[in-house]
Amino acid sequence: MIVYMDDEVEFKSTLENKRKLKNIIDRYAFAFQRGNIFDLCDWLPFMREHGISFDVRTEETLFSKVVQAKNPIIWANMLIYSSYNQTFFDEVRLTVDRVINEQLTRISDREIMLHEEFWFLLIFHNCPHISLDTKTALDKVIDTVYAEASSNATPHPSDKATMLVCDFLRHINVGGGKPESSFFNWGNTTGIGAMITYRTFQRTIFKRYQSSKYSLYVSLD
Repeated sequence: MIVYMDDEVEFKSTLENKRKLKNIIDRYAFAFQRGNIFDLCDWLPFMREHGISFDVRTEETLFSKVVQAKNPIIWANMLIYSSYNQTFFDEVRLTVDRVINEQLTRISDREIMLHEEFWFLLIFHNCPHISLDTKTALDKVIDTVYAEASSNATPHPSDKATMLVCDFLRHINVGGGKPESSFFNWGNTTGIGAMITYRTFQRTIFKRYQSSKYSLYVSLD
């Protein structure tokens, strides 16, 4: 939708059209307030990238949906979106810190990587916005998983795979920080809508396509 809309009105490069888009989003805010957060979460980084924000009521509704979803990817998108306003950003960041630590306490010592809560570690292990204490807690879990996998004198294939994942999570850049790109990209990558579009049935198609009368032909070159 976003790609097609920009093809027609060029809101990304025209401030007046961006203002019109903002007005339309405000007018149809009820769609975001009533919608499924799993369907709406991709709007959050898009809105942040282009400097467009929802009204306060819609933000409060979306935030409530994010809390109920308990999904690390959706939390990450909300954290990115909220950064347009420092007060809102600080509120979301504190909540994310609390949620991550709560999830980590639910992980038992056995088969840690099989826990749903481990996804919070995959998404936030390189997040530059969380507190130092939370980063330390995440690193501690990674070290624990690695130590357990490497403790066997004759590692099983699953142990080797676990160690590879942990090595990836523990990677540090030359400057001493973690890479911005990982399982979740916390960097300043923009223009994702120009590379990917979406259609129904949970299928993703890339921009190199041509229209036909009945469908879209896709090239994965």
